[in-house]
Amino acid sequence: MNFNRRQWIQAVGLAGFASCCGGCRFAPESGRHQWMFMTEHQELSWGAEVFEELVSREKASQNLPLVQLLSRVGKRIAEQANRADFDWEFELVDSETVNAVCLPGGKVVVSESILPLCENEAGLAVLLSHEVAHILARHGGERLSKGMLVNNAKDNWKSVTRANSTHKTDRMMMAYGVVSEKLETFPYSLSQELEADQIGVKLMANAGYDPNVATEFWKRLGRVNKQRTNEYSTVHVSNERREMSLMACMGDAEQYYADCELKLGRGQAIVTPQT
Repeated sequence: MNFNRRQWIQAVGLAGFASCCGGCRFAPESGRHQWMFMTEHQELSWGAEVFEELVSREKASQNLPLVQLLSRVGKRIAEQANRADFDWEFELVDSETVNAVCLPGGKVVVSESILPLCENEAGLAVLLSHEVAHILARHGGERLSKGMLVNNAKDNWKSVTRANSTHKTDRMMMAYGVVSEKLETFPYSLSQELEADQIGVKLMANAGYDPNVATEFWKRLGRVNKQRTNEYSTVHVSNERREMSLMACMGDAEQYYADCELKLGRGQAIVTPQT
């Protein structure tokens, strides 16, 4: 990223602003530096608003067994996140978009269309633990902070907080990656995706699900991604890169699974109208 003189001056000023709001922190698992231009409290407040609006725009799933399955697996993953202060919610929506969306404060929205790719509870645990990991690592806030840096934080902050209600919500949804009414999202960066993989596989292992299922799930999703043309639907991490990253932490994950009192393995199969 190349800055001109004016942008560089803004960046220096924003660095001072960051030290007052969120400052520099280190991402879980990788230890990567993260600059945050907001407090976690602000991020949680905005995330709750976006979640409420997103759920209101989507059609809630009427498949009670799948809703209950999502709630059960989501609860097990959330219990391993050690954030009892979050109001965890896992919402299943009737959407044709193969995707899942995470928002600060423990909010996750999953489309029915991605469940066939999960195949079983453990596959769903891979997906949910990955999204929960994004939340724990504050990747959404980091992405928003980067956008504020590039687009002039002062003006961007005012345009969001002083806009009318509808426009404000649309701007916040964009900030957190939701780019349409079809549950489509901007991709996370490669480093954020791999961090979420590594954090997530340990979360699911601690929750009692076989962590080796993770590689299988991402391979299935990777094959689907190659057939999709919308560049905003998901980040394209190669299977090879993802597998190497997962294998680097699989030893720890397998040990967590071995130490887990209740081993669920792959859990029950997921039966959907498409299967």
